[in-house]
Amino acid sequence: MRITAQQHLIEDILDAIATSSYGIGIAMKCDVISSLDGDNSYVEFIPKDGCVIDIRDWFWFGYHIR
Repeated sequence: MRITAQQHLIEDILDAIATSSYGIGIAMKCDVISSLDGDNSYVEFIPKDGCVIDIRDWFWFGYHIR
């Protein structure tokens, strides 16, 4: 899954990956690739082999982002 947004929004997502329990859990199951480039900033989540992320985890991760 790839999210493209303004840089400050991607920074908030990256902060949540490092500090929230849901973000840390998702980061353990995915390779997280990001680029901070103004309005072309993005974060991409690529599931690791054999890992499946429950839709509820995505919901709660989004809920807890600033």
